[in-house]
Amino acid sequence: MALIRFVKCGLAVFAFSLIFGCANVADDGGVAAKRDFVLLDGVGESVGGGGADVHFAPNGCTRELLTAAVDSYLEALDKGDYTLMPLTSNARYVENDRQARQGRDRVVPFGEGLWSAPVTVDHHMNLIDVDQCATFTEVIAAANDPQYIFGVRLSVNATGETSILRNPGMMMKGAASSGFEISEVNVVLTQEGDWLFDANNYLRYSKAEDWSVLPVGQRISRAELLAGAEAYFKYFSDKTVEVPWGIPCARLEGGAYTGDRPNSTCNIGVPDLSMNIPTIWHLADVDHGMIVLYVFFGGPDTHLFRILPTGYRYIHTLTAMLQSSFQP
Repeated sequence: MALIRFVKCGLAVFAFSLIFGCANVADDGGVAAKRDFVLLDGVGESVGGGGADVHFAPNGCTRELLTAAVDSYLEALDKGDYTLMPLTSNARYVENDRQARQGRDRVVPFGEGLWSAPVTVDHHMNLIDVDQCATFTEVIAAANDPQYIFGVRLSVNATGETSILRNPGMMMKGAASSGFEISEVNVVLTQEGDWLFDANNYLRYSKAEDWSVLPVGQRISRAELLAGAEAYFKYFSDKTVEVPWGIPCARLEGGAYTGDRPNSTCNIGVPDLSMNIPTIWHLADVDHGMIVLYVFFGGPDTHLFRILPTGYRYIHTLTAMLQSSFQP
């Protein structure tokens, strides 16, 4: 509990600046029920135009294959039927892995957790990591009851074989010739009561941002993306760390927003914490300047960055930590 209290103290300082020193985050009067799917994958149409480079990794993964994996997940989520996904025979479902920092996973049976009922998705965007044959999708379900915001990592195997269910002998619906199998679904799920949760605001501000494919001259390497993202957490305990603060930069945390004006910065209300916050896993998408870090920061936490040569452009954070658990 001492660790949780310490971490949340720092978060509270950050949240105060977000809520009281930044943009007005009043509700925009409701959320349209119509779904707004943004495919940031270079396959089909991307927001802002342009297409991502075709990248074939040695593992056989492509952006098209990984996007198809995400599509199968979203369809399954919409129907509340996990069997619509081509799963490996030993596929795992991990939801709010609160013990991840100890290297242990919280495995939930498929059919439980988010799978207990269909989920109506209003908006999503994908990070496609061809090199790791994995994806990260930020999902906003503001019109759903209950409301959710969550980040989901899919670990994918490229294969031409037909997938089967965890139950031996049961064939996956529509799995023939899928070209892939999903070996793990890992979710950081936030909902009412979690840190700064506001699905309506998260939807409103996310839809206004530009996470589209970058021109080649505006991309940085995977190594630069990782170094830039990890510098953010290192700065919490060491203010001498060089951080790529970009201007403008907008930070969206649970639903609180720093604003996206010409001179906006994400270097606002950064906590002072004398603790190490290591990266548990990360995924990167060079074509979109995107990288996501999964950390334990008071609870399971994802920090999704858009980083340009000029520095941070957007930061999205989700923390599966009850607001009521904060103890100053």
